Amino acid sequence: MKKLLLLFILTPIISVAQVDTDAYKIKSPYSTEKKTTEVKQEVNISNEKSAAELRIERAKAMAEPSTEVVVPLDKDLYNYSHIAIVSTDWYSTKSIKKQLINSPLSIIDPKEYDKKAYRKNKRFLRDIKDPNWIYLYIAHTSQGGINTEVSITVRDSKNKIIYNSKSINKTYQDVLSPLINF
Repeated sequence: MKKLLLLFILTPIISVAQVDTDAYKIKSPYSTEKKTTEVKQEVNISNEKSAAELRIERAKAMAEPSTEVVVPLDKDLYNYSHIAIVSTDWYSTKSIKKQLINSPLSIIDPKEYDKKAYRKNKRFLRDIKDPNWIYLYIAHTSQGGINTEVSITVRDSKNKIIYNSKSINKTYQDVLSPLINF
């Protein structure tokens, strides 16, 4: 057994000794040979101008920022204790939670509330009917890469729409402000 173990230990050492040792030599990065390279640098100014012109044209094509309130906020939100983020199309629940942090309502993130249920159904919070909660639905669309439209819907536990608005080219702070500054 000892001889077998000795054989297994010495076999890798013997095989390494038979390898060409020149391959392992470190070569100096400083070479005595002079190498000349020609660098041709062409700057295409017309492409840069066209990109700038495209940005200007895109800014001109954008619609003015606006908000259309479809269903005004009639209920007093102080009657509710939590706001549940049910669905978001574009932004993560973390970014929406960050915007709602100044709201007097407690924020329920579906990922933190129940991870297993979230993996099975991303919109599982809509099935939990608590009369002290309101439910937030956010839809984000882009119109040809020029205008962005954000639609928010707030529902109560009976699935009745409390607030609904459509905003064009507005920030999330402006869109969610009725839920923060009520």
